[in-house]
Amino acid sequence: MVVAVSNNFSASSLDFNGFGGLSQPTALVWGADGRLYVTEVDGDVHVLTIAFGDPDPNDGDTTAQFYVTEQVTLNHVKSIPNHNDDGTANAATKRQVTGIDVTPQFDANGAPVMIGGKPAVTVYVTSSDSRIGAGGGGADANLDTNSGVITKLTQTGPNSWDAVDIVRGLARSEENHALNGLEVIQVLDASGKLVSERLIVANGGNANNGAPSNHFAGQQETAYSAAILEVDLTMLASMPVLTDGGRKYVYDVPTLDDPALPGAADGNDPFGGNDGFNGGKIDPAGPISIYSPGYRNAYDVEVTEDGRVYTYDNGANNLWGGRPIGEAGDNGATSDFAQALGYIALNLNNGDGSTKDPMSLVAWDPKNYDQMHEVTRSDDLAGRVLAAGQGGAQTYTLDGLTYVYGGHPNPTRAEGSRAGLLFTPEAGVGNAFLLVSNVDSAGNGGGSDYDEVIAWLQAVEANNAAYPTLGVYGADDQELTRKVLAVTPGVLYDIYGFADGSGQVVVAGGAAPQGGTFLGKAGLPADIGEIIAAANPVEGNYLEGGFTDGALDSGKGSINGLTEYTSTVLDGGGVDMSGALIAASLNQGSLIVIGRDANGVVQTATGSSGETLAADRTVLQAGGGPLGLASIGDEFGAMGLNNAFRGSIWVATYKQNGPFIEIFQPANGAVPLAGQDITDETDADLDGLNELIDPFEFSAENGYALEVGQKIVLDFTQQNTNFPGTLSDTGFLGAALDGVTPNQDARTAAENFPAGQQQDGLYDNGGNIIPGGNAPTFQIKNAQPGTAVGSANSARDAVHTGIRPDPDVGRILATLDMANWIPSQQGGIVEGQVSGLMFGDGTQSNFLRIVMGAVGGTPYLEVGVETGDVYQRITRVDVPGLADPAVTGIELRLEIAIDAGFAVGAAYRLDGAADFVALPLNGFVLPQGVLRDVLTGAHQIAGQTSGAAIGLIAEDVAADTLT
Repeated sequence: MVVAVSNNFSASSLDFNGFGGLSQPTALVWGADGRLYVTEVDGDVHVLTIAFGDPDPNDGDTTAQFYVTEQVTLNHVKSIPNHNDDGTANAATKRQVTGIDVTPQFDANGAPVMIGGKPAVTVYVTSSDSRIGAGGGGADANLDTNSGVITKLTQTGPNSWDAVDIVRGLARSEENHALNGLEVIQVLDASGKLVSERLIVANGGNANNGAPSNHFAGQQETAYSAAILEVDLTMLASMPVLTDGGRKYVYDVPTLDDPALPGAADGNDPFGGNDGFNGGKIDPAGPISIYSPGYRNAYDVEVTEDGRVYTYDNGANNLWGGRPIGEAGDNGATSDFAQALGYIALNLNNGDGSTKDPMSLVAWDPKNYDQMHEVTRSDDLAGRVLAAGQGGAQTYTLDGLTYVYGGHPNPTRAEGSRAGLLFTPEAGVGNAFLLVSNVDSAGNGGGSDYDEVIAWLQAVEANNAAYPTLGVYGADDQELTRKVLAVTPGVLYDIYGFADGSGQVVVAGGAAPQGGTFLGKAGLPADIGEIIAAANPVEGNYLEGGFTDGALDSGKGSINGLTEYTSTVLDGGGVDMSGALIAASLNQGSLIVIGRDANGVVQTATGSSGETLAADRTVLQAGGGPLGLASIGDEFGAMGLNNAFRGSIWVATYKQNGPFIEIFQPANGAVPLAGQDITDETDADLDGLNELIDPFEFSAENGYALEVGQKIVLDFTQQNTNFPGTLSDTGFLGAALDGVTPNQDARTAAENFPAGQQQDGLYDNGGNIIPGGNAPTFQIKNAQPGTAVGSANSARDAVHTGIRPDPDVGRILATLDMANWIPSQQGGIVEGQVSGLMFGDGTQSNFLRIVMGAVGGTPYLEVGVETGDVYQRITRVDVPGLADPAVTGIELRLEIAIDAGFAVGAAYRLDGAADFVALPLNGFVLPQGVLRDVLTGAHQIAGQTSGAAIGLIAEDVAADTLT
């Protein structure tokens, strides 16, 4: 098929013209009043009045730009009171905000409202607890898992607003998955009066693949999580406005009656989800319903002008958590297996291969594709064809309507009370137990929920010897059943664990069982049977993103913001852009342009790895890490804007050269263009060193200045904004040079870049590395074959930061906290598979490193040095403890005493150990030359001083896979 969409755009950035600027913008939208509304991740909403022309006629520069003439900041959302997960007040003064929409305002009679000669607007903003927990350590940050709020800001004057929290108590994950993008649908009659309003909003999931896991702090999917929701704004408008602590609100999501919190109204309901035990429950008569379920973390929704609804979901990551126990899976391609007889989707933890989950039945990896779906419900589809790719759209019918299921399981909605609630007394899923009702709370006429669950898990355990068998994988005898405890709903229990992994409940205050260790108190809510209105078994089925889920497009790199391109300015001459969809790929720094046919349908094709791709598709390179998107169509004049705004795309650049607003204008000569920024594609930091010789392509200073006593910490959390403009804002400044490959992000066919836009690079952001993102970790999905040792210089997973020590610095200490991957490697370790900490000049020719690997099944640590491509092993020490699955991590340390003749020290500390263990180096000191020069300021590249590179490296051998 001939591509009809276009990437013929000219880029510029918004000039804030002396106004305040932005910090980590997450979403943006143009209002009918001609102003741009932008959210920041910490809760502020900025209202920007923007002009096009010469910002300063007196400065001698006549270049036209988009520039700000007024900036108004709204703090109504940021000031929402916060809570802990038990409902008690929390003193935090910010909110996580990722969604906004702005609509024309209508009065009580449905007539449009004007203020100051412009359309008055109403702003809708989503927010939740700003804390982020989970990650590799499974940390529970005590954030409020019921903290999702939708706030309505009604304009009352040119710059005045009335705030009402119209919905409170929606789900929030322990990760950063949350209440996200939204769009309001307004229905007008023939005279232009408002008839009805509803809101479509994406709510993120609490799990990686449906089952609780360590990486998501043991949290389970709840009644409203992992779904596209519909909110009836017309119904909410008919409800009374109430007050709580002086703040106005309308509707609280009803919550379960948690026995750990006394009274039917648990504390500060609806806040304080208590990890699901006080979570929301479906109110079939309320204003919130499930529009389309099954999305792990859809960041945005887009309602097109022809009434179709789309979303782009963030796909599952390998080793972050698995599917519900016993879920059937697929054939590894495009055929989804039917579930086994008796299958029950449970909220029982499953790591699916992760060494940090005590229950990790199958070494299984999702393919890690983000995927775009059309999710239009049958009444909105109105007889038209629903677009779907490989596997076809999975749909179900309820109350006469047909719904689309996206493929991310939610056991709670699939089973109701039978899914149980997971009690997690420790970080992650340590000593976790599934509490299940000892009566028929599900109301299906069978035995007790507990009896049915045990029967299913016994079937899974019985299948162990025959694994793999179509439909159900196996487990050891009692491995699963001992983790399920029968309880009476409404009763609070003391819960005890035993050395064999089993547990026991005792009514709170009762005698402790002999040999048991007290873990905590919990119990099923008395109304657990009311958690959903009806079970929806389709939501227990996992569908592989881009292969079996009916997706229309797929990609990698965290694809988030969505917008429809409605302008006709580029149409003609074989180009058809009006009606196209545009998606923002955060870590790949690009916009994906997806065409639709004359019927509004996205046609699909198959990518090089078998994944679904939109048939009409191109990529537009962005200037940083794009997150939110907005566009302006042909109605720019009605908004009070000039022709330069026509057909423009506006991008909230969250990181990697951000924060800023980037603007793309159609470059076909139809509109006046903003002046181009000075750029050099071979020199990202514009320091005069091209990407073949610059080890620090994200630092014009070639490393961070380091003073005595100063510490530089790269923790890979989105809440750390210390490293803007670096590799995905992580603090990494580049990769170890090989002399021939550009120090840039590889853009590959596997990532669906067109042939003309593919490029080689020393690392693959999004395709093979996950730099922070949803969790405070830097993940290499599969170490690429190659090594820095000797003259090969073929390593592809060697990224680093850089330092320029002050002359007074006498000692450098570098520490790497790394996951212990050795026990998890299927088939054992191959010689040459290593990872660790590296110091050097930023090339693969001169370095000092400490790495871990294994030979003959025995793990080791090796310290070695290389100068001029000649490698010398300093020491290799066996470390048998690394073979222990209970050892989930290791810290590696290098020390260089500049003031003691550049003496080198190396040490390690296994997870849980109190002290570092020094490795014998026999008095080794750094050799004379470049490895000393990078620490003293004597090293230069093309006449420029360049510092020391310190980072991580992972190496693999051909025909094997190190994950």
